[in-house]
Amino acid sequence: MSNILFEGPTEFPTVSTVAIGTVNTAVSTTSSTTINIKGVKNRIPQPGDIISIQAEQMQILTVTKLPSNDDTPFYNLFVKRGFGGTTATTHPQNYNIFRLSG
Repeated sequence: MSNILFEGPTEFPTVSTVAIGTVNTAVSTTSSTTINIKGVKNRIPQPGDIISIQAEQMQILTVTKLPSNDDTPFYNLFVKRGFGGTTATTHPQNYNIFRLSG
């Protein structure tokens, strides 16, 4: 067994949530696997990210950047719904999307 040096505080790490955008088009069904979002500059969603909208978690499988008439980024996220044992539900337009990990 080897000794390993850890830097930083000795408390357990906490989950950092970062807003990556808002729901651009309301998610009106629980079976929809494409989420259209209005992104935040310099917070680009990536495949493998775990995101949350309301109480539902999702895993991003693919990201497609969409054309925009200004500098606002828009994306279609192809996701696995109900990730981590959460329940897939509908989501209103303009609701915040948070990156939980990735």
